[in-house]
Amino acid sequence: MPVVSHWWAPTERQIGLFQGVGTSEWSWRFGDRQHYWSFCVRPFQANMEVEVLRQWTVSENSLDQVEHFEVEVRGTTGGLLQFNVIKVEGS
Repeated sequence: MPVVSHWWAPTERQIGLFQGVGTSEWSWRFGDRQHYWSFCVRPFQANMEVEVLRQWTVSENSLDQVEHFEVEVRGTTGGLLQFNVIKVEGS
């Protein structure tokens, strides 16, 4: 039976992740080559529009992986983002 795990940012112990209107690059050190990983970026508050324009993964010498996101926020003021990751182990 597969084991599914879920993480998100910001957590209760972190400050909000704010992005103003426009495009920014974010990165998150998560992932490996042994398991299935799925990522998403969503609005954390009302009245905002978020689009992931580009997403790519970089594998380092230690085989740790860093996920990169090019995120565009549209609207009038920007707002808070929430990043989510799901890991599935096994089959």
